[in-house]
Formats: sequence, C-alpha cells, structure tokens
Amino acid sequence: MRARNREVNIFNMSLLDILCGALGAFCFLMLVLLPYWKPSGQRAEDFQKQYDAAARELDSIREKLKNMPGGADIQAKLNRMQSLMQKQQGMINELERRANQYRKQAEEAGDQVSNLKMREPLLVSVRWGTANHNVDVYVRARGKTATGQEMPLVDPLKSQSTFFAGDELLDCPSGPCNDTWQSRDVPLNLQYEIHYKFISDGGNPVPADIVDAYLMNRSIFLKLPRFKMPRPQTSTLVGVFTATGPDSISFVPEPEYKAQFDELNKKPAKPEEEKKGK
Repeated sequence: MRARNREVNIFNMSLLDILCGALGAFCFLMLVLLPYWKPSGQRAEDFQKQYDAAARELDSIREKLKNMPGGADIQAKLNRMQSLMQKQQGMINELERRANQYRKQAEEAGDQVSNLKMREPLLVSVRWGTANHNVDVYVRARGKTATGQEMPLVDPLKSQSTFFAGDELLDCPSGPCNDTWQSRDVPLNLQYEIHYKFISDGGNPVPADIVDAYLMNRSIFLKLPRFKMPRPQTSTLVGVFTATGPDSISFVPEPEYKAQFDELNKKPAKPEEEKKGK
C-alpha cells in the first residue's frame, strides 16, 4: 500500500484569492482617500514667517548688546547670521520666481495646443489680368472681438487691411497680380462676406478683369465667380462663406453669380453616369 502524501501546502489558491482581494481593497481605499491627503512639511510661506520672527528677535538682541561687555563680538556674529539668512531669503525668492515662470510656461503651452486644435484657416485669393489696376479682396467677418468691436464695412475708396489678430493680407498694388487674404481662426457658423474692390485704374481706362478667384477651408476648394468690374472706386459683394461643421462649409453667392458659381464647381460626371446619359 502506497504511503499518503502528508506534506502541508500553505500557499494554495484559496490563500492567494484572499491576498489579492485584500490588495484590491487597499488600492481602492487609497484611491478614495488620495484627494484628502496633504503633504507634510514647510512651505515658502512658513519660511517667510520664520524669517520675519527671527529678524525681529535679532533686532531686540542688538539693542540689549549695545551696553553689555563684549557686545561688539557678539554683534559681529549676529551680523554674519543675518547675512546668511538674507542669502537664504534670496534663494527662496528665486525658487518662487522660477516656479511661477514654469507655471506660466505650462499654461501658455496648454493654450497653444488648444489654439492649434481649434484653428481652421480660411484662404481667399483673387487675380486680375489688367495692367496698372489696383484690385483688392476684402473678407469681412460678421462677428465681434472680445471688446465688442466689429470689422469696418467695405470701403471701395481705399485699401482695407486685416482686423482680427493672426489674419494676413498679401496686397498687390498694381496688376496684373493677385491679392490673398487669410483668416487664421474660423469659428463654426460665423459668416464671412467676400468682396472684390476696384480701387483705381492707374491710368488704364478699361474694366478690371477678374480672371481667377478661389477659397480654401477644411481641405475644401471652391472656385469663386470671375467677371469684369467697369468702374474704379467700386466694390462688389460676391457671396457669403460659412463653416457649417467640422468637415463642411457653405458658400452662398449673390443671385447674379449663382449660375456661374454652380458651373465652376460642378463635379465631373462619373463614367457610369455618362453611359446612362448616352
């Protein structure tokens, strides 16, 4: 008859289950109590209070030492101690300055990341083909700044530059040339008016000929209406642009340019549709 195995195994699966359960309960309690834990130790404010108290005590001792024998030597020692304390105070102030500087840099970095995530620039370019003419593009946002200011209305008598921070205008004063307007931040559902302006003819009395124009936003490219502007010191509202969603835009041309706008941006027919048409 084979002998029984009488070896006692303490670390069996039941014990391991108990240990793991206890560890999980401990971790859960630590997570619950963590918001209420405050580190012990002295802060910069505590060092400042100690410094002020020590300084007052030193002043009191100096007054008593003036009339005591050997007070001059003790006074010299106290001066050395005060110098050491001032150095420590300077170190504390420098640490506080650096901490505030690092905190500000971290906040600025966070703001930059947030701004980069929200930016969806709008680019509008207009080209005219007539010599000596000064033609401008003016993109007017129908919104307000943080202080409640609005962009000026279109003025065909002069060149108008950007209004909101971060926007850019590349202005060409004489043609043939092109103007380019870029708005850095395009909020959703904010409307933008797009104007062509024929400011001056430069001695060339023919209509200003807009030969090419387009806009880009959210990886979408749209061709804008092209036409001739007969008289200088005039402006034309071409249409209104709006970013309607994370991946969608809207451009509503003025009624007289709708047919041309639709034709310019008509999508080419697919081969299957061409066969059906035949």
